[in-house]
Amino acid sequence: MQEVVVGVLVENGRMLIGRRRRDTRYEGTWEFPGGKIEAGEDAADALRRELREELRVEAGDIELLTTVEHRYDDGGQFHVRYYLVRSWRGEIRPAIWDEYAWVTPSELERYPIFEANRRIIGHLHMRLANDDERYMLAALELARSAAQKGEVPVGCVVVRDGAIIGAAHNRTEELRMATAHAEQLAIADAMRRLDSKLLDGCTLYVTLEPCPMCAGAIVLARIERVVFGAHDPKAGACETLYTLTADRRLNHRAKVRGGVLADRAQELLQEFFQRRREQQ
Repeated sequence: MQEVVVGVLVENGRMLIGRRRRDTRYEGTWEFPGGKIEAGEDAADALRRELREELRVEAGDIELLTTVEHRYDDGGQFHVRYYLVRSWRGEIRPAIWDEYAWVTPSELERYPIFEANRRIIGHLHMRLANDDERYMLAALELARSAAQKGEVPVGCVVVRDGAIIGAAHNRTEELRMATAHAEQLAIADAMRRLDSKLLDGCTLYVTLEPCPMCAGAIVLARIERVVFGAHDPKAGACETLYTLTADRRLNHRAKVRGGVLADRAQELLQEFFQRRREQQ
């Protein structure tokens, strides 16, 4: 199996990709720079050589992202090492591309790329996201799990000092309990782990704007900050219908940021309810 190294150059949350020239193999395909590891080379040296040859730049800091095994249509098998390249010297002057672009992980999904590159998009989302997006991605994974179990797809994590200390998704169907919302269960999970009835210094991430019940729980638990995905026009109690978490008449207020990865949260909800309507 051939060993291959690939560099993902990153700048301001965007990655460099290029389209192969018409006179090259796999012409028209968009790709990251990289190539085969030659005999006697280690992966880092091979990557630096490839970047010199393909882009005319000298790589600075590099960091292993992930590894993938890939088989091309012609039967060739490759073990691909992906590295993040966050700094380099020199002006980018591609040798085998006729066009290049700086794209986000979400934008990358729309390009014709090799299957191996498509398989690392999830890793790129996690590594290039800011903290709010990173933890919201964890909440979205829980929401997807809820949907697979027939629950309304809402996921929630509670974070303190950079660590997830509480996590849950909706379980109202499983528990036959109308109050088993993701926020309620994640808050209870965090309290158990901390052995505390209060969650001072914690941030709650949830894929859908909390309802009045969950907003009340957030206030009572003294959660410092709330980050949610999609706004809820029917029951949102942080920004949309009510602003309970900012009500100065209450004994605690939480900072709120809404709309983080809202399109993905909304898409999960729409797909879930569309399937439910089709099954009725």
